Amino acid sequence: MIDKIKPDIFICLNDVWIVNQVWERIQFLKDQYKFKFIAYFPIDSEAYYPEMLRNIPHWDLAITFTVNCAHRILKHNIQPSRLGVLPHGVDTSKFTPMPRDEARDALGIPKDKFIVFNGNRNQPRKRIDLTIQAFAKFAIGKPDTMLYLHMGVKDLGWDITALFKREMSKYDLDDKQRLILTSNEINYIAAPPDDLLNKIYNSCDVGLNTADGEGWGLVSFEHASCRKPQVVPNHTACKDIWEGAGLLIDISTWVTDKDLGVERGLVDVDDAAALLTSLYNDKETYDTVADACFDVTQRNEYRWESVSMGFTKAISDLLA
Repeated sequence: MIDKIKPDIFICLNDVWIVNQVWERIQFLKDQYKFKFIAYFPIDSEAYYPEMLRNIPHWDLAITFTVNCAHRILKHNIQPSRLGVLPHGVDTSKFTPMPRDEARDALGIPKDKFIVFNGNRNQPRKRIDLTIQAFAKFAIGKPDTMLYLHMGVKDLGWDITALFKREMSKYDLDDKQRLILTSNEINYIAAPPDDLLNKIYNSCDVGLNTADGEGWGLVSFEHASCRKPQVVPNHTACKDIWEGAGLLIDISTWVTDKDLGVERGLVDVDDAAALLTSLYNDKETYDTVADACFDVTQRNEYRWESVSMGFTKAISDLLA
């Protein structure tokens, strides 16, 4: 394909270990075809094995999503040829505030409930088990609370219906009518349309992310664009983006991923429950955090037009 297209620029967007695999398959063609290689990748851990970052100095341009992510690369004594920062964006015409009760009417959701939302994929890094544990602790003495999980019931992670029932039973809580699912399975190829997702975001009161590492955190960003407060881990890109706006969950411990060797931070579920309680109990705190999170998403640097301009400038500089 490279022989047919003869590209000037080769852009690879993926996790750094996947970018490594792509680079190692095409690097021998670089001198022949004289293309520039741009890697655009998340840094979703505080610490990597040096071997995982081994190829960065050979890329014409390495781009990550936040300034602190770039600093994490440099902390590993890596010397990139060029290192840039371009965030992801959010389409505020698609993900925008609407009246909560209007959204709930459209979805058939009760209006008298306080609903916690997690819309991440049910896969290991997202640690949906910790979301369920935190919610169960939060729900003690709060019969008007519900958890909305916009994800597959099993997918690559936990059996969320079975786990929810077990965790609620630990505190003698009835699990019936406390868990909302969009459907049992989410088709990530033919995903629910954006207008439905916007209604789901607006129907819920607060977003909860308990991932053990994030390179960006798309769901939190889109949900916050609907003026909803976000409760996120105090690590990686979650801290980079939401510190001073959202509520940051304490990290209880750090573990090493058995497959990738990266360092992962596990949230303290007691602290997560306490932060949810603060939003549940205090309308002033709720509104302040919701407004602050919304304001983050409205910054010009998070418009896709701005991201596109950044890429255009980066490519022009490389080809100059």
